[in-house]
Amino acid sequence: SDGYDALMSFAQFAEGAIPVAFRLPRYRSALNRLGRMVLGRSFLQEGICLFRLGRWIFPNKDLPTLEALATELGFSFVTERGADGDASLHAQVLLGLLERCQAAGVDSVETLLNRIYPDATPVQFEAYAFGEEYLRELPETPGVYIMRDQAGLVIYIGKAIDLRKRVGSYFARRSERPEKTQRILDRIWSMEVECVGSELAALLLEAELITVCKPEFNTQVAVQERSVDLGSLKNAVVILPSAEPDMMDLFCLVVGQPLAHLQVQQDLSNWNRVSEQLRALFFESQNKDAALSEIEKGALEIMRTWFAGHKDDVNFVDVDEVGTASDVLRVVGEYVQQCEAEDWEKVAWRV
Repeated sequence: SDGYDALMSFAQFAEGAIPVAFRLPRYRSALNRLGRMVLGRSFLQEGICLFRLGRWIFPNKDLPTLEALATELGFSFVTERGADGDASLHAQVLLGLLERCQAAGVDSVETLLNRIYPDATPVQFEAYAFGEEYLRELPETPGVYIMRDQAGLVIYIGKAIDLRKRVGSYFARRSERPEKTQRILDRIWSMEVECVGSELAALLLEAELITVCKPEFNTQVAVQERSVDLGSLKNAVVILPSAEPDMMDLFCLVVGQPLAHLQVQQDLSNWNRVSEQLRALFFESQNKDAALSEIEKGALEIMRTWFAGHKDDVNFVDVDEVGTASDVLRVVGEYVQQCEAEDWEKVAWRV
């Protein structure tokens, strides 16, 4: 409740004000995301990005930090200055830049914003089958977005850790857009999203859909085997959240076999069926050199690459290290039950 009251107080204070920060878009996005989550609305409007303003005033200078910009203006400052000192330095830099703006004939905030955001034009949503409200209502979860033209043809497929943020970035008001993005905006008519439980699931679904649909604006790259070092790990079960309520995703790496994806209820109500599938995958005799399709090869490559970079962040069971089938099933079941929705990334222990 204290956090809610503090955020509400700040939102009321900031309403109608012009925010200023060195990297304003980053802070504005974070605060508005928090506002939507806690208060049900955004509250910070567009404002003055000191980084952009500094680049306009000093076009030939490298100004990667607020300190570098302050030095260019001839201001002195302390490195360890705290929140009050940081706000004071922002204000000092802003006033210094505004003096230079006035000397250049820029005498209003509106004129200033037009200078640092030249020709910033909004997207015309009349050209699409969806509007801004659709974008605002997209979930802030991992998933895949599918863009179609007016004939229903899939023209682009992408993945996101945060669907609302990623999809919204295509339609944000800005002065310049990459050529590829503009071409997509010129063609898109409708869009759909599919939520998944994790970044890995989004990567796998994106790759599969691109292979099947072959969208015009996706770069088609053939899957080539690369040497991903997983150490001694050969057979493993990776436990990740699912988009389905009260369920967990199990991604199973099995030597010589396609990547397997199972779903298990967190209360283990479907454990009998899942445990039989796990036993069959890892412990029953089967063809260890199965002929894999291109989609299956791609899924394995994505899984191994992603897992190599996230081994320290997620829960997994090294099947060969645990040993017997009964022990593997017991450990996987314990992991599933201990994964809380708010803190699924890592439980207190790992085998």
